[in-house]
Amino acid sequence: MNPSVLQYANRVHKAAAQTDSRPYCDSTTGVCYSSYESARGIFYNIALPSTPSNDAIIQIIAPLSIGWAGFSWEGHMSYNPLAVAWQNDDEVVVSSRLSFGPTYPNAYDGATYTILDGTGVNETHWILNARCQGCTYYESISSGTNITIDEGDTAKFAYAYSEEPPFVPADNTSLFNVHIEAGNWYHDIVGSRSESYAEWIETLSPEPTDLVRRDVPASCPNGGSPRFPGTTASGWRAVKVIGNLQTPRGIITDSNGNLLVVENGKGITGHRIGTDGCIASSSTVLSQNNLNHGIQLSPDGSTLYASSPTTVWSWAYDPDSMTVSGNPTTIVSGMVARGHVTRTLQIVPEHPNIIAVSHGSDGNLDYPSEDPSVARSCVKAFDISTAPANGHNYITDGWMMGYGLRNGVGITYDPNGMLWEIENSGDQFIRTVNGQQTDIHIDNPAEELNYLGDISQPNNDWYGYPTCFTVGPGGPSAIIDKVFDVGDQFVLTPNDTFNDETCIELSVPPKLSLQAHSAPLDMKFNAAGTNLYATFHGSWNREPPTGFKVVEIPFTQDGSGAYVPTAPPNSASGYTDIWWNNDVNSCSFSNCFRPAGMAIDSQDRLYVTSDAPLEGEIWLIGRV
Repeated sequence: MNPSVLQYANRVHKAAAQTDSRPYCDSTTGVCYSSYESARGIFYNIALPSTPSNDAIIQIIAPLSIGWAGFSWEGHMSYNPLAVAWQNDDEVVVSSRLSFGPTYPNAYDGATYTILDGTGVNETHWILNARCQGCTYYESISSGTNITIDEGDTAKFAYAYSEEPPFVPADNTSLFNVHIEAGNWYHDIVGSRSESYAEWIETLSPEPTDLVRRDVPASCPNGGSPRFPGTTASGWRAVKVIGNLQTPRGIITDSNGNLLVVENGKGITGHRIGTDGCIASSSTVLSQNNLNHGIQLSPDGSTLYASSPTTVWSWAYDPDSMTVSGNPTTIVSGMVARGHVTRTLQIVPEHPNIIAVSHGSDGNLDYPSEDPSVARSCVKAFDISTAPANGHNYITDGWMMGYGLRNGVGITYDPNGMLWEIENSGDQFIRTVNGQQTDIHIDNPAEELNYLGDISQPNNDWYGYPTCFTVGPGGPSAIIDKVFDVGDQFVLTPNDTFNDETCIELSVPPKLSLQAHSAPLDMKFNAAGTNLYATFHGSWNREPPTGFKVVEIPFTQDGSGAYVPTAPPNSASGYTDIWWNNDVNSCSFSNCFRPAGMAIDSQDRLYVTSDAPLEGEIWLIGRV
């Protein structure tokens, strides 16, 4: 894999045997390092930019007899970033660690490692070439002060190694046994610096195409056992890729194929994806505990957007390091932190300066929101480029993309760039006609799939809420005073001035009606626009329970080229289940996986978050 290793090991053995590091240029990668040889012929080589930064290239070359080799960026074991590497068959794994005292070093997300070209295994050695961001500049865990490793002429580093490999070599968070030897040296920082550093990073970094996933694996090293096993439709497979997350909600992919996830009450975490589709490593992108669901990237991948119940912010984003920089910019403010508080975000590639923001109702029946100037139960759009210093005011600025939408947590766009909304409708409904009350809530009202249209053009249509609702699949039989079909509009208490017929005249009905109380939270089209996938979070007030699954909604194009559901609006079966809990009748708030956010990759595979209280998870779902 790296033919220069043997020549290199022989050539620098005597020079590197001293305490100080020595210059070395790798003929395979072209990178020039300051190199140190530790015990057992393990080489630790460092390359740095010409000025101090948080960026470094580390190369570790170790004989095949070495189970793992570790490197300390501050010259001791505790309270500083540690890089640990080992062989896994014909690959090399790097693990970011940190030890809080003289204890076992746990996984550390404050430093991000990117495997570079030239990494691999040959007949005698394994070789790691990795870029580290966050290793040479960081906040000290023990003192709280900022540490800059590469600002002086020299730095004290440390090494450790063991002949025993980690317990699970494929897992970069695997446990491993204690080192059998450790030591220190003073490294030449001046000799590590180079004007060619940026060129080396550009040349050796993997292209995004290198991250294209293949298939859906049967298991993932970081997934562990499913908390709640599920069942997939024939031809599909679902695998848990990570667990132990804090209420994961919104999820997107960046331009490098990484996953960015809103963990409600924590912030945004980043997850690098291996070629097998599993998560290879994770780190914290942004610590901000009022972020709760909404997340989006600009079409060029350089700006990250996220939302709290009241505000939408943006940050400069680097997909290579999965980090944000600079102060946040307020894009939208003034939303109401009551009732349904998720503020889903959407940017359509054709209009990169426009962001759509959904705002749910203030409670089950929010009658004031029937007035569009109240700006609740709606989706609005805003011009990012004209946002004032305090952001657009949600109530008074922007333009409407549809109102009378009770809680449109899921919004997305089709291949034509047209906006769609999937809606959580009302709860505990009773219909009253001539004083007679009938409980209709088991299968009414339908959850709705609504077409909103071109994000660049105002849509002032009213979609019915909080007065007009839709009869759901199974719902017609519950309404005994009148004959209804699935998809028909109705009111809870018809009277002489406003009744079911009034809804037909005034409100826009959904393109498709979905099972009541399914609680759809996200949706994504496949690349061809032939299917729309949606997460059904699951019911809280229906017996028997429903939802707790992911569904596929077939789409087609009509004569004008517009995308429409294949099933007609009055269909009770316009979608099929592709992944569901094994026993939905036992499902509750805490007793099953609860699909929430969804991202779709370049091969139309789905990454789905589950925010079940017992364990936050991400699952990979795809055809096999």
